[in-house]
Amino acid sequence: MKHKCYNILVKNLRENYSCNIEVLDQPVICGNIIRIITSSPHVRELKMKNIRLTDVGEDEPLIELLLGANFAGVLYSGNTINLSPGLLAVHTYLGWVLMGRIDGELNDSSWSMLSTLLTHMLSIADL
Repeated sequence: MKHKCYNILVKNLRENYSCNIEVLDQPVICGNIIRIITSSPHVRELKMKNIRLTDVGEDEPLIELLLGANFAGVLYSGNTINLSPGLLAVHTYLGWVLMGRIDGELNDSSWSMLSTLLTHMLSIADL
C-alpha cells in the first residue's frame, strides 16, 4: 500500500509551541482511544497537582494523529509526576500525557493503557 506524505504544523493549545512534522496518510490508524472519564478520581488527583488534561470524556473518538517514538521523544520536556500507583503524568511541549494502567473505571475494559495527548487535531482527510 502506498501512502501519501504530508507536512503538517502541530501546535499546542496555547499556541506558544509549534513544529512541522511529516505524516503519512492511513484510513484507520488503530481504532478508538479510550479517554479518562471526567468523574474519575484520577481527574481530581490531576487537578490537585495542577495538571490539566484536554482530552477527557465519556466517548471513544477515533485516533486522528498517532505520533511514533521516533518523533514523540523530542516533545518531552523532562517533567514527570508520579500519580496513583501505576500512573505517570508526563509533560510535553504540546500538553500533558497520562500513561499507565487504570483499573475498573473504563467503559468495557477491566484496564487500559491510557495516553491522552493531542486534541482538536485536523483529520488527515481534511488536509
